[in-house]
Amino acid sequence: MKRNKIETGSLFSFEIEKNKYAFGQVIHKEGRAITVVVFNLLSDEKDKFNLDEFSADKIILTLTTMQNFFKLGRWFLLEKLSVIYKDFLKTKFKVMTPEGLFSINHKGEILHKISESEAKNLPYMKNVSPSVVVNTSKAFFGVIPKEEYYENFLI
Repeated sequence: MKRNKIETGSLFSFEIEKNKYAFGQVIHKEGRAITVVVFNLLSDEKDKFNLDEFSADKIILTLTTMQNFFKLGRWFLLEKLSVIYKDFLKTKFKVMTPEGLFSINHKGEILHKISESEAKNLPYMKNVSPSVVVNTSKAFFGVIPKEEYYENFLI
């Protein structure tokens, strides 16, 4: 069932090359900003998928971005999933501020200050253009070269 409203849990697809689509899910929405995950899953149709294949261990990236690719028709809303990968939501990220390094959750809420050694194992939470989500996915799936810039966004 196709949906028109972007909300937490919304499953979506986007084209990474002609007739090849990747899938993502909105895991947090606040205003016009959304945090998305992208899965290591491909299909030859934008709305052809098997819900049983979606799992937290298939998540390849998480980024915070804006909703404009939905409005431009470049991302396709599919349906709202009742499962919002809770195990993944427990993942912590790091952020550098003028006050030092902090761990944050998927919503960007600061959890606590961390040391350099604690930070080594945490990925950065990044706020990027929707095109970075697409291009990082393309790099992961081998559609474009895996440049260091995109590698930094992969989990």
